[in-house]
Amino acid sequence: MLYVLLALGALLGFYLLLVQTLFKGSKCHGKLPMAGKTVIITGGNTGIGRATALRLAGLGARVVLACRNQDKAREAACHIQRVTGSTDVVYMLLDLGSFRSVRSFAESFLKAEKRLDLLINNAGLVAHGRTEDGFGIEFGVNHLGHFLLTNLLLERLQEGGGGRVVTLSSIAYRWGHIDFQALLERKDLGTGWFSWQFFSAYCNSKLCNVLFTLHLAKRLQGSKVTCYSVHPGVVRTELSRYVGLWQKVFIEPIARLLFLDPATGAQTTLHCALQEGIEPFSGRHFSCCAVEELTPRGRDHAVAQRLWEPRLTAPRHPSTITVCRVTDPDSDPNQDPDPLRQPSTPVSFAKEVEPPEVEQEKVVEPTEVEQEKEVELTEKEQEKQPMTGGGEATNGDAASSPAAENGNGTVKVLLPEEETEAKFTGLSKEELLRVAGTPGWVRTRCALLALFWLGWLGMLAGAVIIILQAPRCRTPPAVSWWNQGPLYQIGDVQAFADNLPGVQQKVSQLAKLKLKGLVLGPVHVAPEDQPQRLDFHNISPDVGNLRQFRDLLQAVHKKNMFLVLDLTPNYHGNQPWYSNITVTTVAEELKSALMFWLKEGVDGVQLAGVEQVMTAEPSLWADIRAIVQNRSDDVDTKKVLVGVTDGGSAPGVSALLGSSGVDLLLSDVLRSTAEDATERAQSVQLLVAAHPQGRLAWNLGGRSQGHLASLVGSSGVKGHQLLLFTLPGTPVFNYGDEIGLLDQETKFPTMLWDSPEAEQELNGTAKVFRDLSELRAAEPALLYGDLLLLHNASSSLAYARVWDQSDRFLAAFNWGSEEGVALDLSHPLLGPEGVVVLATDAQGPGAAGPGAAVALEAVQLGPGQALLIKVPYRG
Repeated sequence: MLYVLLALGALLGFYLLLVQTLFKGSKCHGKLPMAGKTVIITGGNTGIGRATALRLAGLGARVVLACRNQDKAREAACHIQRVTGSTDVVYMLLDLGSFRSVRSFAESFLKAEKRLDLLINNAGLVAHGRTEDGFGIEFGVNHLGHFLLTNLLLERLQEGGGGRVVTLSSIAYRWGHIDFQALLERKDLGTGWFSWQFFSAYCNSKLCNVLFTLHLAKRLQGSKVTCYSVHPGVVRTELSRYVGLWQKVFIEPIARLLFLDPATGAQTTLHCALQEGIEPFSGRHFSCCAVEELTPRGRDHAVAQRLWEPRLTAPRHPSTITVCRVTDPDSDPNQDPDPLRQPSTPVSFAKEVEPPEVEQEKVVEPTEVEQEKEVELTEKEQEKQPMTGGGEATNGDAASSPAAENGNGTVKVLLPEEETEAKFTGLSKEELLRVAGTPGWVRTRCALLALFWLGWLGMLAGAVIIILQAPRCRTPPAVSWWNQGPLYQIGDVQAFADNLPGVQQKVSQLAKLKLKGLVLGPVHVAPEDQPQRLDFHNISPDVGNLRQFRDLLQAVHKKNMFLVLDLTPNYHGNQPWYSNITVTTVAEELKSALMFWLKEGVDGVQLAGVEQVMTAEPSLWADIRAIVQNRSDDVDTKKVLVGVTDGGSAPGVSALLGSSGVDLLLSDVLRSTAEDATERAQSVQLLVAAHPQGRLAWNLGGRSQGHLASLVGSSGVKGHQLLLFTLPGTPVFNYGDEIGLLDQETKFPTMLWDSPEAEQELNGTAKVFRDLSELRAAEPALLYGDLLLLHNASSSLAYARVWDQSDRFLAAFNWGSEEGVALDLSHPLLGPEGVVVLATDAQGPGAAGPGAAVALEAVQLGPGQALLIKVPYRG
């Protein structure tokens, strides 16, 4: 009895282990408003698609169920309407195995619906056969049908702004492989009737889903439409409805015991549909409501691009394919057809056990030999015709004559019938049952069944061991909006673009730099050193008015950027808060002004001289913080409080950051250590060790210091851009730093708005800025990865950014302008070699350029050169 209890306990523990690892569910917490939005869900009548539709309809979305079986679609739509109370749930006929049906669906939808905000490519199957257009059914339905549908609806998605495409893939993509030769020859990614061949083709089609999303994101760059691939988990659905009976008998008990229910399986799909702030992860793969790193096959851009070649999607010639038309046994033959149904018979591509009313149509072109045989047979047939002289019998004479009765002139030759050999056609059903019931066959079946279960349990145990030994994924930290991209300071509106309408006209151009926020102003009325004339509520007439500010704010938000307003009181004078005597009065006025501007919709406030006000009036400073920071807890809507200090000592800045409570603090730490890379590295390490990355800000220059090019020289602009973008924290730039703008007689020189040709003459500085901004937003290691110092000397510096199982990025700098250096940057957490992603102007022998493979034990840097090296994660 003890052994039985132990065995039961072991089985229970094994079951709980599986439930908490391989079959663990997740929960979507996305709150994106869906009221008034239109959603298409393929295969929305059952399984994950139905659960997804139920949730989205409950949030007020108009849901279109795109399904092949209209009876099930009608039942699903009625059920969703009944449960949610929504009347905006409709169904439309879509057969993903037919290009004709996909185009018809898209045409009908575009005529009937004025907007599309979300396309969920949910449908899929595991089966054998071919589509109407001659493709393998899994490749055709799981990938090609959705490929065509997405491209036909892409323009409508772009019209709405902010549309999303969610494509359901699977963890099975890891075992997929794209054989382009097979695609060209057979229009399929798998052959054979065995179960493992079905599964192999399914894995290949899921890899196509991942690669399709990867390349689609690249094509959608510059638009507001984003796309994501999803592994929903191991879910109990009708995906395997076309597999054999014995497979169903094996799969069904396990599915009911372990697999996720469709509502749980829909959570990651809903996360990609409803979660705010995931736009930087367009093209990425999600699992358990989080970004999951793809295997090398899943991020192969070359293979992803080849899948878009037109020759791979050209249908096979109809004379070489067999089409299997299956009548749905559940449908009513006398029912009036749906107005959206195609006039031809619906096509099913799955081979069933007992398909009703199967009609085979096969057209084969005759060969030359068959044509010659046909001619010979025709001539022989003519010889067999009655020799009547070409005339016809008249008046019944011929009919009554013996010659006519026997066929006048006809020679009849009786040939003996050939003896046909009896052919074996197989055993009858009764004979098969009789043989199968013999003791030998019964024992054989039992032995095979036992071997099958032992093999399955062995594979399951192996999978569990692999899962237990696999490294655990770190949970990504919450990233506030101001940590997701660079901030761009426009300290003088007139120097930048004359006035507020001029700034508004430049918003689209600024958005191309992949900025996350603009820091504007100050623009309020504040005569120099005259606190009695200070007016926080009114905008200086020299730059514009409140209506123009509101227009600018709206334009910035439309580009998915944020606007921070600088409210430093005495921004024209030497002391930002006038004097210690006036701090109290000014701070009280600032409190009401904060309420006013935050109500107008600004996303944060910047204040210089924070140490002065927090020291003179701690209680008023606490009120100021509360007004700005306590308005929202959501990372995407929270207001930011940015402080500015003239201090350059790392310990002093660290202490002020901790005591002031500001979200970001701009300082002179990097500028004050520019002469000594060793001191700079020590300052960075001190701040990174003492504070979370989300509170660190890095800048060189500002209102009082001037522009980057004037501080480091034009030749050092790209290298210092690389430094700011790769340090852990938020990079902050002054206007014009992206093009190397130099200070003239003032710290606020006129901004140069050049043509693309002129931009190239500036050595591509703006392009480097844009590329670094895009890379930082897309790579977890650069966005919130750990800092790993690799090399530190007086004129050179190197460090790596490392995050979990993501690719590593290594930044190396040679500040010396006279000779190159060779650095040993090898480390146990890094691979032996990497690829140069970005290199500033290389001078000298051996200096690496973009795209070059470099060994980390000997990285060559030319004089004044900086490198960004990508090191793939190798486990």
